[in-house]
Amino acid sequence: MYLGDYLDTFKTSCKELSDFAVANGVDICFENTEAPPYLQRAFEEVVKHSGLWLTFDVGHDAADKTRVKDTFFRTPTKIKHFHLHDYTNGKAHGEIGTGSIDIKNYFQFCKENNLSVVVEVKSKPELQRSVEFLMKIV
Repeated sequence: MYLGDYLDTFKTSCKELSDFAVANGVDICFENTEAPPYLQRAFEEVVKHSGLWLTFDVGHDAADKTRVKDTFFRTPTKIKHFHLHDYTNGKAHGEIGTGSIDIKNYFQFCKENNLSVVVEVKSKPELQRSVEFLMKIV
């Protein structure tokens, strides 16, 4: 499929999903994973529609060399949900405070924009330590 065809199909899908979301009183979120340029253009389409939102995953963005951050943060009012975890040695979903992500800055962004946040780590002990870390920076 060519880029133009993909984007046209995606626009149509966004319209249908938006109509469904609005009619049913639900929010539909699109999460970043890898975001080559054509997906960044698709995310730009999402923000044009009612009922469609963005979920920003900080670790996925770090793994993707922060290619989508600017696209998402241009429209912070369309970010509905945040997946917060750390990124170390090429691996996402790490315990908060143990990797390379500026957790304090992202957490502040979430507070300022009243976002729901999921601490997305792999184990109960990592979750407990992550929450303790967040409590210290609040």
